[in-house]
Amino acid sequence: MQSGFGRRIILALMPMMLLAATAIATAERFAHLDFLLERTWLKVDVARLVMDVDEETARAVAEIVERGNRSKESEEAVAARYLETRRADLSLEFKTDLSFNRFLDSAAKNSKRLVDAGLIESEVGERMVEERARRFAFLEKTGIRDGDRFEYTLRGDTVTTRYFDADDSLQTEFVGIGARAGAVLLGTYFVRGSSFFDGLMDLVFAGP
Repeated sequence: MQSGFGRRIILALMPMMLLAATAIATAERFAHLDFLLERTWLKVDVARLVMDVDEETARAVAEIVERGNRSKESEEAVAARYLETRRADLSLEFKTDLSFNRFLDSAAKNSKRLVDAGLIESEVGERMVEERARRFAFLEKTGIRDGDRFEYTLRGDTVTTRYFDADDSLQTEFVGIGARAGAVLLGTYFVRGSSFFDGLMDLVFAGP
């Protein structure tokens, strides 16, 4: 049986406990993002991105969002914080067929955005496109099919990339290591100009 003193301590601590629980719940919203990319004028689903990041990143994003209204500056701050993530799991599932040439064209455009954003040098971007063409040459005949997916695991300076076909069969797996590996991976989605950027910002700033 609790003493009167014990009950008073618990009552005094309850507001802080509630604030902590609220902060955790708020941060969790930014730790898990689930976004469906559409061709807006056709209303055709293109790809679904599911991303989970570490608690530290989520809390930092929560603090940025809670400071005030959405603006270009706050969007850039949010994007920058996600780019600094050192631990993340991503799944990108295609919801439509995509030819091999369009896949490589998309890779080239993404590489240019990363170069323009200062995340990589132009020579590195060119090598990335060449490497993608080589690693995914097996898609040249079939292209990407509805249901194929990429899965990425980011741990520190290491990114593991896996590609599964629509039958859930692993087609290729490789590891990339580098100080900017995580930023390059996440820059695909969080660099302004990416097809995902505006939708992800809508998701982040949408409110609970």
